[in-house]
Amino acid sequence: MKASQSRRSVCRQPKTRSLALLTLISACLLLALGLWTARLNGAEAVSYPVEGLELNFMDIGQGAATLLSYGEEHVLIDSGDAAHFPELWQQLDPRLQGQLKVVLATHYDADHIGGLAGLLEQVRPQLLLGPDYISDTETYEALQTALLTQQLQLTVPDRDYRFSLGRAEVRLLVPPDYNYQDDNDCSLAAMITLDSIRVLIMGDQSSQREAELIAEGWDLKADVLLLAHHGSAYSSSAAFLAAVKPAFAVISCGKDNDYGHPAASTLERLARQGIRLFRTDVQGAIYAVSDGQKLYWNKTPIVLQEQAETVFYLPDA
Repeated sequence: MKASQSRRSVCRQPKTRSLALLTLISACLLLALGLWTARLNGAEAVSYPVEGLELNFMDIGQGAATLLSYGEEHVLIDSGDAAHFPELWQQLDPRLQGQLKVVLATHYDADHIGGLAGLLEQVRPQLLLGPDYISDTETYEALQTALLTQQLQLTVPDRDYRFSLGRAEVRLLVPPDYNYQDDNDCSLAAMITLDSIRVLIMGDQSSQREAELIAEGWDLKADVLLLAHHGSAYSSSAAFLAAVKPAFAVISCGKDNDYGHPAASTLERLARQGIRLFRTDVQGAIYAVSDGQKLYWNKTPIVLQEQAETVFYLPDA
């Protein structure tokens, strides 16, 4: 079931002179609806399920880092670059409380795993996952040094690798091999499923690898899509977006980055397919939670220019 685009509800304080009466009414409403109220990232007070799948698309500059949580279980997908590790840790530390079930490195680019060496000094994950290729970069060497220092092993997932996150399931979309000229196409992707809600987290795959995912027969339909390669013009093809059919897309990139992410052509493709967009470079950290049936967001989707400027012509008389 696709997530409705009108699922963002705002709780406003009722006007009353009796604080006790207000407290009693609020408590009854919360008990009846099974909702709790939180204020996140400076956003308005928004109603969320008491328990559910939490998605934190973190604001860590030009890069990607996504924290998935269900209760006290946490999975981190990528970690941004080394320069922005302080911002990453500031957002992670209050949530983790020393517990991290899985760290997934989608691939070994600096803007995806540069912060991982610093992270491993702070918290020891139960499981560390990554693709099966070797990079000749300083970032990759720093990761290998951190693994030796912390006596950790990186596990390469097989083609149908799955693990649980609370009631949710995480399934990894693993390449059939890693014989790509471009390391970006060695990226792992993750499909997170909770009842009827599905979230697809991409790495830096090109449109060529996206086409292969379609041809390989993966069930790609998802309500939320973290776009590959930060909204690059060379990813998120029209065919791939049509296969995923997301109601919402998220782009993780840095403000005024040197790469021009996201590309205007990518934004146009999103607009043409009616996909609602969130951007960390414009809106900061993006947070959502789902009970398996609905999605609740802490921000309002961006109205893309192409969507806002749609013109309807009357037929000639």
